[in-house]
Amino acid sequence: MARIEESIEIKRPVGKVFAYTTDAENWAKWQSFIPEAEQTSQGSMNVGTTFKGVSRMMGRAWDGPAIVTEYESNKKLGKKITSGSVAFEST
Repeated sequence: MARIEESIEIKRPVGKVFAYTTDAENWAKWQSFIPEAEQTSQGSMNVGTTFKGVSRMMGRAWDGPAIVTEYESNKKLGKKITSGSVAFEST
């Protein structure tokens, strides 16, 4: 499996950045490979929260579900995205 790592320093409070980047409605604003996403389960973000959306990568587009696999407030969000034979995991 390929592994891609990135980092960036944002001069804002951790809580504000974490809240913004873990809200599916904002994903298209800062992740060019996710032009559409929405939370499909009720309640606040936690392990088991579900989403649906569209991903575009390497000239291909696909839609599919995603589920939160790891969650630690203000520290970590892990999710798994599956669509047919394509699967991504990100943390």
